[in-house]
Amino acid sequence: MQIQNLPWDTDFFGYPVGKIDVEGQISWEEFLQKAQDFQLVYLFSESLLEQTPTKILHVDTKCIFQKTLVPQSPTTKTIHPFTGEMNPELKALALQSGEYSRFRLDGRLVDREFERLYSRWMENALEEDSVFVFQANGEIQGMVTLSLSGENAQIGLIAVGEKARGQGIGIALLQMAESAAFGKGARRMRIPTQKTNVPAINLYQKLGYTLVEEIHIYHYWDDQNTNMYFSH
Repeated sequence: MQIQNLPWDTDFFGYPVGKIDVEGQISWEEFLQKAQDFQLVYLFSESLLEQTPTKILHVDTKCIFQKTLVPQSPTTKTIHPFTGEMNPELKALALQSGEYSRFRLDGRLVDREFERLYSRWMENALEEDSVFVFQANGEIQGMVTLSLSGENAQIGLIAVGEKARGQGIGIALLQMAESAAFGKGARRMRIPTQKTNVPAINLYQKLGYTLVEEIHIYHYWDDQNTNMYFSH
């Protein structure tokens, strides 16, 4: 058994973070011994884990949806690429997109991990990926981020503000992302989400996406080391 150190997460959060892919049976005694070097460990498993120690919580069931892309007519909604810098509207939508995030729902994470992580995710998308937005009355009220790798495309963040809900904006954003991805050579689109995010799942299934992967995610959190990293 080996817990992999995650340098980026460790540097970003300011405490040791690791991960482990659980396959088959796991010795919790051995895991707890090795986890002492970490404040936070992500555990990924295709099946539910049994008799987990109190320091380990099930925080998410990650669902991956996929669809084969085909040519399509442009949406009639006003969706366009965004090439500006990070702003309060995009930050608010990024945080909204993470409403069901494990980093938000794990109450032991109290150093603004969720807000910091999703803000950085949005900033990175603006620098490295494609971002499409819906604007109304001079405000950005919806956005989606798209990354490409050969024939594979993936949605990162997607959110529609309260003022724009119920108008088909979520569908329009996804259709624009699909059209852009297909135009750049992608033939498959993947969208990760949380099993508890029923509205998103309903939207993806409505647009022809099918579930291709499901992963259970757990967080190990070392309460005994908390004061060492959060004494401020």
